[in-house]
Amino acid sequence: MKAIFGEKNHVRRVACVLAAVCLTTCTLSAKESDFSLGEVKEVFQFGQDEFKKGNYGGAKANFDLVCQFVSLVDRDSFDFRDSQIYFTMVKCAVGAKDCVAKVELAHAEKARQSELSAGRAGVAWLTQDNVSLLDAVVAAGVSEGLLETQLKTVVDQQKCQLETYVLEFSMSYNMLSSKAKKARIPNTDETIKRWKEKWKFKGGDQESKSAPKDNVEDAKAQFERGLRYANGDGVTKDEVEAVKWYRKAAEQGHAGAQNNLGVCYAFGMGVTQDKAEAEKWYRKAVERGNVRAQCNLGSMYENGEGVTKSLGEAMEWYQKAAAQGDAQAQWRIGWLYEAGLGVVQDRTEAVRWYRKAAEQGFAAAQNNLGVCYEYGNGVSQDKAEAVRWYRKAAEQGLATAQNNLGVCYEYGNGVSQDKAEAVRWYRKAAEQGFAAAQNNLGVCYEHGNGVSQDKAEAVRWYRKAAEQGEVHAQCNLGVCYEYGMGVTQDKEEAVRCYRKAAEQGNANAQNNLGVCYQYGQGVTKSLGQAMEWYQKAAAQGHAAAENNIGWMYYIGNGVRVDYEEAVKWFRKSEDKNCDLAQEGLGRCYYKGRGVERNYREAARLFRLSVDQGEACTSFGLAKCLYLGRGCDKDVNEALKWLRKAAEGGDRDAAYMLGDLLGRGEGVTADQAESEKWLKVAAEKGQPLAKNRLAGKEAPSSYQDDPWPWTDENVD
Repeated sequence: MKAIFGEKNHVRRVACVLAAVCLTTCTLSAKESDFSLGEVKEVFQFGQDEFKKGNYGGAKANFDLVCQFVSLVDRDSFDFRDSQIYFTMVKCAVGAKDCVAKVELAHAEKARQSELSAGRAGVAWLTQDNVSLLDAVVAAGVSEGLLETQLKTVVDQQKCQLETYVLEFSMSYNMLSSKAKKARIPNTDETIKRWKEKWKFKGGDQESKSAPKDNVEDAKAQFERGLRYANGDGVTKDEVEAVKWYRKAAEQGHAGAQNNLGVCYAFGMGVTQDKAEAEKWYRKAVERGNVRAQCNLGSMYENGEGVTKSLGEAMEWYQKAAAQGDAQAQWRIGWLYEAGLGVVQDRTEAVRWYRKAAEQGFAAAQNNLGVCYEYGNGVSQDKAEAVRWYRKAAEQGLATAQNNLGVCYEYGNGVSQDKAEAVRWYRKAAEQGFAAAQNNLGVCYEHGNGVSQDKAEAVRWYRKAAEQGEVHAQCNLGVCYEYGMGVTQDKEEAVRCYRKAAEQGNANAQNNLGVCYQYGQGVTKSLGQAMEWYQKAAAQGHAAAENNIGWMYYIGNGVRVDYEEAVKWFRKSEDKNCDLAQEGLGRCYYKGRGVERNYREAARLFRLSVDQGEACTSFGLAKCLYLGRGCDKDVNEALKWLRKAAEGGDRDAAYMLGDLLGRGEGVTADQAESEKWLKVAAEKGQPLAKNRLAGKEAPSSYQDDPWPWTDENVD
């Protein structure tokens, strides 16, 4: 009898429920002249590393320096024209909500379309947060010509005074131009002059924004100072100082500042975390019609943070914001409808709200809409459409969507199967720290799916995910320790990994922990504990656990022998096509235990089991074929399956093969080969083989059956 471990855990799908980003900054000192190609590349690599860690502020700081000095190096040697690099730079600037991303990409003709898309997304995002429109354009704009177009478009759409934004742009551009001059970037003066003439600047020589002055009293200026300190825009990032200026503006009734001050209190940025105080400032902002504050207040009610939890109140605030086009609020409404939280569950309505937000480019909603299409939730199932929405979100860097897109490529769902492409998307998400993708990437490395097999690398990714509490990875890491795959074998560590996942309800881990208790592997043997964990897994419909319970009742391990109960559990597992359950149920039919004897049904079940490629289960089929029970007698076919079972580790098959070779029954006698197989069987504890080698008679309990199953207590 063999107990089975569950299959490899593979995280298949995660819908985005709540996105939260913790932003930190880092500073990078660099000499502003004599930048070599190697130094520029090194700074760029630092930026990439910080971006992969999720430190968008730090990434932006490094990319910012690279962009300032890009003209000092040979552009053909260091290719800044690749659209993916530009898109990453823009995402870093937008992700950090940096209002003045000084990205010098005038030579990026090759990437104009990607840049235009990124620029629009950046403007849409930043303006939602009450960042000035010009600052949003500067943050999201990419090349000189494209920035000009973006600025004109936004100003026209918002009916803003051009002069105001021209002045702001002049100030921010002058800050860069001073550095450009020091770095000996060619044609700096000509470029500045051209811009001033084009936009009729009135203040082109104003001093840099890098030193906000205390004598500016109006709320707008105070709010913008707060933004600059919050984002490290021309000044050292200082969240405490940001709070100070937000408060000054908020106390004068500036809605954006009131909302931002609420955010600072909600997350403890620059001030002691105080949810009640956050709620107070959000409420002040919503009284002035601030859309972002309406959404933020809805979130507080949804999660019961600083206020009594009220899904109805949350929905009310989300609807107010959504009615004004707030994509995040639309997304949250969609989620409440999909989950049936505070409203009657209505997946069709959920899809409607997801679509509103998704069509505005809101990545989380695009991902959720993809999930709806993949599974037909609230919309006709369309896996190709699911892939389309996953891709939109994935290309914006949403790790959840990148993982989902990877799964689609791995299994060919809605797209041509491409395991290498699956690995590429898993890696993008995994490098952002997304645990499900880290686990999936580990599975690919373990099995060589889309990448060269590397079990040590698999363990590395499993460990990263497991340390975040990802249950599938914890179980997979346990399997690696159990069998010494990619890591030194350590069964006690395997048990620890299984237990962590099992206690979180993972059925594979519960079954595997049961196996460890049953055989005393890495833990003190306890049949009672084994049965307890098997039952937990079986309650979730786990086929291997159902099979293992069947064998416990069939053999009488930790429970009294109960063949009818064994048949019940074997049948549950066999319905899920479990090969070992097919063998167990086949034995019951062969011997008439718990069911009426039926050799034909036994032979059918044995055949189903071996057809799944499990060689160790073929002893029963060989027995039927050799004795002509339930099928036509076929000695040659029987010997073929008998040898497969023996080579697969079945001790009874090894004994019978040795016995037949010794007696020359159905096969040419070969004493040396016979003795070899008898020794193999004896070493595995087969009682007949032990007696045969010792020159003793077979135990009486086996004398009536020339082909016994000796792993049973009663035969």
